[in-house]
Amino acid sequence: GHWTRETLIANTLIVDGSYKFVARPFPKIFDISEYAINPKLGTLQWGKYPMMTMEKIDGTFCVLYFVNDEPFICTPEGFDNPEAILANEILWQKYMNYPWDREYTYLFELVHPGNKHHIDYAESRDLILLAMVNTETGEDDFAQVMTLGLTNEFIVPQLVPANLTWQEMLEFVSKTGVSEGVVVRFCDGLRVKIHTNEFLIRMEKEMRA
Repeated sequence: GHWTRETLIANTLIVDGSYKFVARPFPKIFDISEYAINPKLGTLQWGKYPMMTMEKIDGTFCVLYFVNDEPFICTPEGFDNPEAILANEILWQKYMNYPWDREYTYLFELVHPGNKHHIDYAESRDLILLAMVNTETGEDDFAQVMTLGLTNEFIVPQLVPANLTWQEMLEFVSKTGVSEGVVVRFCDGLRVKIHTNEFLIRMEKEMRA
């Protein structure tokens, strides 16, 4: 499809009545295979710049926003769907007193026993912090996310080796125990998905069932 800078962030973007950003997600994440068939996405500068690589979480994408200084969460499906309602319950139970930095949009992945898209996270029931995006500039502060993970203030995705070539990364995600795959984050904030072969096979079987 034809993507623009605006449509890349339109999913879960929240604006107020004056079209001011209230919550701003990171741009759409494409699978690495899509770069091979869609030249409009550009060329990945693999290995040219520092990268961070993390486990890809198979849950429901969530965006934190505020109404009258109170935190709430929505999903790509809206503000009051079952996943958003559960995410808000977890938010209020576990993180209601957290000192949110209002300059940033916090992005999460919701996992819980009833939310088994393709990967089973057993009894895990939490919001996994994926990113903090500056709501005004769109800059992605990944270092702060890792710090919050190290201080156990939030659960964050597991980091995996990043000093690999493109082919080595494909081989790594096929051999590792990482369930769904990985997300590679380039230094400019661009994120790219790489799925394990096992996950793709499982997903295809479930779609045929």
